[in-house]
Amino acid sequence: MKKTLTILVIIAIVLSLSASAFADNGGIKVTKNPSDEYHFIGETAAFVANARKYSGLTWTVVDPDGYRCSLDEFRSYFPHSNVTGDTTGTLIINNVHADMEGYRFFCTFSNANGAESSAEAVLHIIYQGKELDIPAGLLVDLVPGIQIDNNGRPYFPSYVVY
Repeated sequence: MKKTLTILVIIAIVLSLSASAFADNGGIKVTKNPSDEYHFIGETAAFVANARKYSGLTWTVVDPDGYRCSLDEFRSYFPHSNVTGDTTGTLIINNVHADMEGYRFFCTFSNANGAESSAEAVLHIIYQGKELDIPAGLLVDLVPGIQIDNNGRPYFPSYVVY
């Protein structure tokens, strides 16, 4: 009877240790989530993630419509941008493109017991020189001396100085 009870206790301990190892993915813990990036067209974006107790990692891309794709697929969409860092904690996108606005990136860390994903980070593109559509009537109130021509466009009247 003691022998059977001892074997059952040992089995229970082994099962509880195995269950906890799988429950926490073998100890993988994300220690750094990537941050949102804000860049002008042509600049370089870098997403950085890190974890402890992992043996491999992969980056995943999510387009603005929610479609998940691999980095190779992302590269095929933007062949003029150089994307590196597939198997490192730093994903670098050289020469960001205007159409990359809203793409999200996250890293999945894995080991023999499971996987854990970082939070998503968003790539935001800043449009240099983007025209603002301000109603002409509002400009008259905001900018002293401005007038509106017959086509509704703002202008400053020229003054003759003697």
